[in-house]
Amino acid sequence: MDVILLEKIANLGNLGDKVNVKSGYGRNYLLPQRKATAATAANIAEFEARRADLEKAAAERKASAETRAAQLAELDGKRDPALAKLKTRWDFLKVALEDMNSGSNNFTTASGRPFAPIMVDRHARSLSDQWMAAKP
Repeated sequence: MDVILLEKIANLGNLGDKVNVKSGYGRNYLLPQRKATAATAANIAEFEARRADLEKAAAERKASAETRAAQLAELDGKRDPALAKLKTRWDFLKVALEDMNSGSNNFTTASGRPFAPIMVDRHARSLSDQWMAAKP
């Protein structure tokens, strides 16, 4: 089934692209959600007439998303002290876990900080890998 995309769809295409999709995906998702229209001669002509309006609406959505991202970035710097303290502790824990997982027995660690050598059993190391994968 050939459709014309009315907005950007991840892993499929951008606004105005004519793509071939499975008929079930087109019928059951793209067409009812008004994310695409069937690629008939009449719909292609109608789309070309509306193309400027659709591109303008997409640009406005992108601009508002960028504005919101900038506002959130400003708020990130104005955290309350409790969150800043938690982030500092998390950063310290993350470096400590990196040191522990480096497998080094030297008196300097992978991060360059000196420490007294400790013994870490293999179960603690596998648990620390899970902690390293977690994001604050």
